[in-house]
Amino acid sequence: MSKRRLPSQLRHDGDDDRFHKPPSKALLPSHKLQCFSVAFLDMPRLEFGDKIVLPPKILLGLQYMKIAPPLLFMVQAVGLDIQPEGILNACSRHYCSVQEFSAPDGQVFLPYWLMQNLGVAEGGTVEVTSVVNLPRGVYCRLQPEAMSFLDLAAEIGPKHCEDTPF
Repeated sequence: MSKRRLPSQLRHDGDDDRFHKPPSKALLPSHKLQCFSVAFLDMPRLEFGDKIVLPPKILLGLQYMKIAPPLLFMVQAVGLDIQPEGILNACSRHYCSVQEFSAPDGQVFLPYWLMQNLGVAEGGTVEVTSVVNLPRGVYCRLQPEAMSFLDLAAEIGPKHCEDTPF
């Protein structure tokens, strides 16, 4: 009796890593959620970071798809990502991580500063998409907002400025 073989696209030879790759971007789930500030929660520390609170249903979907941590998400305002000239707005999307999965179904809680950057009001709609393989930044140029920062940097030295949070 001859042995039946699987079609080549379903066969796994050991050195083929296509079965270990994360799902393609087209397969990643996207959710339209009603957005509220973290001020509605008893978590004031969330206002000073980039963590969001999502519903548990999203976690179940990510676990089903076997998406490995860290869990990163792209948040964008629904319908506000393209300018009239067709130019992408730099503040129309933001990448963040999740603090916990405890929000009611259909809702997401964001820091208020993030809602302002996205141009979303309380109760507005945002689209939250899981992101895999977000490239790490390699360079960042910062511009001081006030001359007093430059005076302070000159006084204490630039190396100390880089290592000290303000």
